[in-house]
Amino acid sequence: MVLFFCSAITLIAQRRLDFVPAIHGFHFQNNFHSKNGIIKTDGLCGGMVLAAFNYFRYNIPVPPQRNENMNFTVYFDLGLRTSGADSLTDYIFQSQIATFTNISVANFIGPVDPDYNTEFNKVKARIDRGEYLILGLKNRNGGLGHQVLCYGYDPNGSKIFVYDPNQNDVETVITAFFENGQRRIVLRTTTGAVDRSFKAIFEEQELFRSSTSNLTQYNQVTNVLYNSNYAVRPPAVSLISTNSNALILGGIYKLVNVNSHKVIEVKDYSRANGAQICQWDFHGGDNQLWRMEDAGNGFYYIKSVLTGKNLEVSEFSTNNGGRLTQWDNTSAKNQQWEMSRGEDGSYTVSNRNSGKVIDINASSTANAAPVQQWQNLNGNNQKFIIERVR
Repeated sequence: MVLFFCSAITLIAQRRLDFVPAIHGFHFQNNFHSKNGIIKTDGLCGGMVLAAFNYFRYNIPVPPQRNENMNFTVYFDLGLRTSGADSLTDYIFQSQIATFTNISVANFIGPVDPDYNTEFNKVKARIDRGEYLILGLKNRNGGLGHQVLCYGYDPNGSKIFVYDPNQNDVETVITAFFENGQRRIVLRTTTGAVDRSFKAIFEEQELFRSSTSNLTQYNQVTNVLYNSNYAVRPPAVSLISTNSNALILGGIYKLVNVNSHKVIEVKDYSRANGAQICQWDFHGGDNQLWRMEDAGNGFYYIKSVLTGKNLEVSEFSTNNGGRLTQWDNTSAKNQQWEMSRGEDGSYTVSNRNSGKVIDINASSTANAAPVQQWQNLNGNNQKFIIERVR
């Protein structure tokens, strides 16, 4: 008789909070460098992390700037104020200085390398309480290291999910391994980029999404006295203009709903006329990408990269709840769209035929929620970040 013994293996689920690098992180990389300044810098990683989190907790979309729109050369004077930099660069720099006022930054140059498992357990406890945190990473070869924003973990393999400002629009996963008897830290993005420059991590600064203030400049005394958690309202920044001409004809975009943080897509990769449009987590498929083409008189055709068909209001409906579908180009007004950009950088997208705007049904945050038209109520379910992909 043969006896078989089976043991149950329980995998604990990974956990992520609401911050999504592709939506809430900056869309440019950490390429800042100083020129002729008293204060030298090779990057503003901590500033980008804290600034992006402040945009997130104040529910303000991050500016749409990409690498090609940024001037990364900065000059700072002795008073820690910028000289000739724009308001976004200034804010990022001041955020960088704020992160250095925390005593924990001494860990960057301290002789002791914190134990990875101990720090992972701290991360897990923070995330389980719904708290974010800035993680410091110690360089293998000295220097001030690196800073990232932690928003999740996977206990299977002790993985940590972070926004790394050196890698825009992607999630980065931190893991640890041993090499020649020494622990090494690896940062690996979902697109395959790998950074092995670090030897240890440490908890630098906890961040609370619910903490906000009326401050518009960092003030360490106020931060300590009132425990404001480095909450400083970020500046509203425009890319080129506040009208629809800021969109590039022929450019490929994703449309991210401000309320749900999901993108609109052609459901189930359908290539059929009349296929439903819904929302889904962004995964980069061609059914989630849209090409902007000129329809004349300030209107656009929004064309699926997957099928080449146009986004339209089905059957020329002018009713609230009219369905959005895809269809071969007919040049009709139900396929033409006007983009109106608000002060927060988000867009409402209105149909030329009906005058109604694109709307996520019932303000749903679920995958597969249908996309429809509705009269403009200025709700976040009717606002979109139109972000260029290529």
